[in-house]
Amino acid sequence: MRSTLLTCLMLAAGCSDGGPAAPSDPLADMVGSWNVETFEFRSAGDDAIRLDFLDGATITLVVHNGGTFSLSSSQPGGPAATVTGTMSIRADTVHIAVPDEGEEEYTYTRAADTMTWRSVFTIPYDDSDPDSPELFAYLVFRRR
Repeated sequence: MRSTLLTCLMLAAGCSDGGPAAPSDPLADMVGSWNVETFEFRSAGDDAIRLDFLDGATITLVVHNGGTFSLSSSQPGGPAATVTGTMSIRADTVHIAVPDEGEEEYTYTRAADTMTWRSVFTIPYDDSDPDSPELFAYLVFRRR
């Protein structure tokens, strides 16, 4: 099963630094702190298949000026974990890169203080079953 940055953070385990956003630059508009309110893997073919990866964890995405980010996660009673990397936006796709971990892409939508990301990649629900449905990552962020 493909490991994703966010999945690894959840298994392993903010302050805003931006000024006013420039409407013509969607990345500049994301600068600040965002809480993850939903983190699920969902089936594109069967809405009943949803795996909750948030499960009591606290995850915060901090987008910095210049296209860098940090993603911090903590589980109740568990250790905190943080990864850092770079991000860019092309059209409706967020590209993230973490040194020595790789790159991922998510389509995104934004409405006021809420962002929704859906992974471009998919992972099998069950590695041992070739007919297993493919799942995509689904995240909802709310500005802190």
